[in-house]
Amino acid sequence: MEATDETRSKEKRLRRLLLAYPRFVKHQGLIRGLLLLLILLFVFAAIFANVVSPKDPTAIGFNVLQSPNSENWLGTDQLGRDVLSRAIHGARPSIVVAILSVVAGVTIGVPAGLIAGYTGRFAGAFIMRLVDIMLAFPGLLMALIVVTLLGPGLRSIVIAISIAMIPWFARMVYGATLSIKQKGFVDSAKTIGASPLRIIALHITPNLASQVAVLATAALGWAILISATLNFLGFGLSPPASDWGIDLQFGKEFLQQAWWLAVVPGVCISATILATNLLGDVIAGVTSRGSQTDPRNLQRQAVSSGTL
Repeated sequence: MEATDETRSKEKRLRRLLLAYPRFVKHQGLIRGLLLLLILLFVFAAIFANVVSPKDPTAIGFNVLQSPNSENWLGTDQLGRDVLSRAIHGARPSIVVAILSVVAGVTIGVPAGLIAGYTGRFAGAFIMRLVDIMLAFPGLLMALIVVTLLGPGLRSIVIAISIAMIPWFARMVYGATLSIKQKGFVDSAKTIGASPLRIIALHITPNLASQVAVLATAALGWAILISATLNFLGFGLSPPASDWGIDLQFGKEFLQQAWWLAVVPGVCISATILATNLLGDVIAGVTSRGSQTDPRNLQRQAVSSGTL
């Protein structure tokens, strides 16, 4: 009898979810707007953390493991520090690492992919063999190896994630370049005597801009996740630095008596990754409509192949 009641309860919950789906689709625009606004809030918090933070994130207090209240909106941690202040300041290293890593990946990976895809000779083959060797290592493992060799710290995390990102951009740009260079406008440029550098700069690169932008937004979320993972495992910043990964690592020890310690940084990480991926979909929808090199297709290929 109890099993039957439980089955009926599950069926009712499933029915409610199915009935709510059309309303979710109808309000997708509003949901996207809210998530994009969330990105701006995290960036604002990272830049102006010292201004908007209600308290010092490293200040130790006597109200230990205090639940959310009017004085501490998100409660306090095991040392009496304000969780909201630490969440605000924790956005700074995550956003900085993500932006610097993506910029480095684009700066090195995109030219490498362009050269390899357009030349197709010894230089291209050599570049892609290096890329294949780097892609043989999972991104997290590559970052762990690099940060272990360099030692803990924010600079080490940026270098580690940048090195892990370079082959992603190189591989994706390489494939897109192979497709674009077969187009008629590239043949026309060759016919009138345009140099390879001019063709790459004026004809191929502009057609890759939207793809690179979408991949970069997807990479932002991945960089934030890997940065938090490295800090969670103790390979990144050291306490009492404010970081979502560090706070999540300490919060898991107090899940029974202080759930907010792990929930707050976990929600921040998840929401930021979701928002950056959504931003990539928005950029793809604006810049491309069903072309063979649709950046959304490239993003799906990256996800399905395990590179992102």
